[in-house]
Amino acid sequence: MDQSLWQPTPQQIADANITAFMRRVHESGGPLCRDYAALHHWSITQPADFWRALWDFCGVIAAHRGDRILEQPQSMPGARWFPDARLNYAENLLRAAKQVPLGGAAKQVPLGGAAKQVP
Repeated sequence: MDQSLWQPTPQQIADANITAFMRRVHESGGPLCRDYAALHHWSITQPADFWRALWDFCGVIAAHRGDRILEQPQSMPGARWFPDARLNYAENLLRAAKQVPLGGAAKQVPLGGAAKQVP
């Protein structure tokens, strides 16, 4: 089957986090990745550079990242990313909750309702 089920609009592509990541990579001296295929190629040919850039882009909260980005990349599975990093996993997961304004209303959506909101 060659027909796509869904295609993002040009505006959705422009507003996507992956587009912002590709732009940031290029602005900080990395390769120009014009599409997902180019980004994927960079991620597998220069994995340490890719993961360092992704760490920075995502704003990972850590006491220490360490200098080693990828240990034993030839061992999949078995490779270790950021083996010297010291971070609190929960702190990183919960940081988005800190951005909700005090008194902000949570919205509960039934599972079927959430699926209906996806085009």
